[in-house]
Amino acid sequence: MIDRERLETIVREAGRIALARWPGNGHDLKAWEKSPGNPVCEADLLVSTIPVAAQREELVAAWRDVPALFDVVYDPWPTPLAVAAADAGRTLVSGLDLLVHQAALQVPLMTGRDAPLEAMRAAGERELAERSRT
Repeated sequence: MIDRERLETIVREAGRIALARWPGNGHDLKAWEKSPGNPVCEADLLVSTIPVAAQREELVAAWRDVPALFDVVYDPWPTPLAVAAADAGRTLVSGLDLLVHQAALQVPLMTGRDAPLEAMRAAGERELAERSRT
């Protein structure tokens, strides 16, 4: 079930910062609804905030062929959506990418120094690997 009010807020805010344009301008931002004949793979990008427990096979199969996936989930990684995208050779951006780049933008603000992006990424990967072992 789609919460229309939340979707309208997302579309409005995305449009405000030029991430989405209304239909007719070449871009559209939509929530996915399960329905017969829904053209789910006509999207160029899937931005997923779906928890791993909710990434069931039906959903993964529906989005397997989307050209690019930004899965904001980073723990546990990889998610079923990420595995399907990687197996299909699709462009994949993870929640860890988002987390590291958010932090990298904050470091200079707090310290006046450039962020050690590669070291931060490696530290995040080590921590996630450690979490997956326990």
